[in-house]
Amino acid sequence: MGEFFKGWRRKLGVMTMLLACVLLAAWVRSQITVDVVRLPFQYPKSGPVTIDSIISRTNSVSWTRTRRVEGSRLTSDTGLSYHEWRSYSNSKYFERDLSKMRWWVHWLGFHVWDLQIPHHEYSEVHVAIPYWSIVLPLTLLSAYLLLVKPRVAQPKCAIEPIPAKGA
Repeated sequence: MGEFFKGWRRKLGVMTMLLACVLLAAWVRSQITVDVVRLPFQYPKSGPVTIDSIISRTNSVSWTRTRRVEGSRLTSDTGLSYHEWRSYSNSKYFERDLSKMRWWVHWLGFHVWDLQIPHHEYSEVHVAIPYWSIVLPLTLLSAYLLLVKPRVAQPKCAIEPIPAKGA
């Protein structure tokens, strides 16, 4: 058994398989639970608040950057925060006015869009990547790394001096 894990290829294969399993668990969890991690920043100190969010919901993981003026309900978080709720219980939180959204990509679960509401001084950029596009390549890579037989090392031949002429 110890021979199986010799070499970097097998060790990397195990690591990619573990990462694929963790992301598969997050994918399954996203079916029933919305997870949001928020990282609020303020540039400059008296300017608008920028909140970066990492969101896991309904088959995708996404990054959202929201900018809003200070004093709005959005700016109540002052530090790193985590929110979790059942996906069906608070779906209105994620509803947006589709007429104001500008879609850049909307294909096979990949989403890139932005939303700007000038009179409210509010803007949002959203990038979503479906879990399948991460889990499947990681699984295939780990299967390759684990199942392909390692190459047999060729013995290195010593460099011999070139024989002198006439000897």
